[in-house]
Amino acid sequence: MDKINIKVVGIGGGGGSSVAYMADTGLENVDFMVIHTDKSALDASPIENKILLGGGTDIEMDPAAGESAALANYEEIKTKLHGADLILIIAAFGGATGTGAAPIVARAAKKVGALAIPIVTTPFKFEGRKRRNIANQGIEDLLAECGLVIVVPNEEILSMVLDNLGIREAFYIIDKLVCWIAGSITKSMVSCGEKDVCLDLENIKAVLGHKGIAWVGTSGYINSMSATSALEKAIGSPLLHDVSLDEAKGILVHFDVHSNYSYDEIVKAMEILKEHSGEGVLVKFSVSENKCMDPYEYKAALIAVGFDADMEVIAKSDPRKCEQDEILDVPVLLKRA
Repeated sequence: MDKINIKVVGIGGGGGSSVAYMADTGLENVDFMVIHTDKSALDASPIENKILLGGGTDIEMDPAAGESAALANYEEIKTKLHGADLILIIAAFGGATGTGAAPIVARAAKKVGALAIPIVTTPFKFEGRKRRNIANQGIEDLLAECGLVIVVPNEEILSMVLDNLGIREAFYIIDKLVCWIAGSITKSMVSCGEKDVCLDLENIKAVLGHKGIAWVGTSGYINSMSATSALEKAIGSPLLHDVSLDEAKGILVHFDVHSNYSYDEIVKAMEILKEHSGEGVLVKFSVSENKCMDPYEYKAALIAVGFDADMEVIAKSDPRKCEQDEILDVPVLLKRA
């Protein structure tokens, strides 16, 4: 299999935080880059490849300013993306930089001939309707540029963890989850172990090339003792936003396993998926060895693509247009968009 050039680009505070987590946890065989309008945040980032947008001016809660800043640096962005086959665009939507700049980065990715796959998180309910409306508009803008957006609702993540989780811990869980999703895509194409089952770029394009919203499901943070159990948990994940998998146009499944895993166990799990998906859906799976896992443990993640773009994409969002001041004043330390 030919070597695939993969770049992971974190945009804004949330995207930059997630990419820093990926680099720290050792996500392999990818090049990282961060893009931000906040110079101090860029200076603090451990990622070496950086682009400062708009001269570091404050663009608080103005996605149009984030878009303008990215357009001003468009040629630099395009140059740094050159040579990539696959570009993962990571951003937290609902604020200025991530929401405004992500569509421009997607445009640049397409211009250099890469497959652009955005993974965006959407605001918690407590952050207010304005942020959710901004996120919705950002998703529409991103769909217009690259056709596909993987949506990860922050509100649904809360249902997967302890009730008394603090906000810092919640953001850590978000970074961990986004890393897991991104890794499920990158590891599916990069063979690291003798027993890995990998996909080539054309297989990835065949599944993730469908237009529309994509939802994810994961097996959670406790490893399963069978591939079937792991995949059943992913199918029942709240992150799937109650969508029906038989309406998906494509499903990408990735298993993290110990080196002594059973291939028959993987096949059995994929048979379970057939019961939940439609006749015409294109399904591809990959398997990668995870040396940190104990024998006979499995983790699973799935990405279901091709859902209608006009569906409500923010968990429990209020479609009413909000007033200018209907927004939680999030402390600067916790702002990620």
